[in-house]
Amino acid sequence: MQYAVIPHQLGAQLKALRLSQQVSVAEVADYMQISASRLWGIERNPLAIKLHQFYHLMDALGADVHPFPDLATLRPKLIEARRSTGLTQARFGQMVGVTQSRIARIESDPAHISMDLFLKVLTCLRMRLFIGQHVYRAPAAALRNRCPGDAVPALTPEPVPACPAPMALALPIPAPLR
Repeated sequence: MQYAVIPHQLGAQLKALRLSQQVSVAEVADYMQISASRLWGIERNPLAIKLHQFYHLMDALGADVHPFPDLATLRPKLIEARRSTGLTQARFGQMVGVTQSRIARIESDPAHISMDLFLKVLTCLRMRLFIGQHVYRAPAAALRNRCPGDAVPALTPEPVPACPAPMALALPIPAPLR
């Protein structure tokens, strides 16, 4: 399952990711070390959270973020994307609706911008953000809460029990007609 992040649908997309992994709000909140009510608030208004919180939530849900798999790759890719369009920081800031110095701060430390501003930056760069899950990747909260120690859930299907052998039916044989 993979979603193109659509700002007004992001909350529903995050909830769908959580439900698809069959983890509760409490489990995810515990992993993120926030209250369950804060997580419900994030699902209702995810555009207000900071980008580093968004990545922490994606880790908790076992989800991937494309084309920026982690915060370490985000900074150089943002700078490269802006430069490849031929935009200066000042011109790009005008497009986004912020100052040139704000663009410089975003490029130096994108982890602390809001999700809303990040999506505006991507829109101006004509880039899309995708979130999704690998088929066999388990969410961090479920691994920690449901598996003993560092055990990883088996990826092989459980054996199907064999069907019992058919039973012979003993029916009375009618006597021959005379």
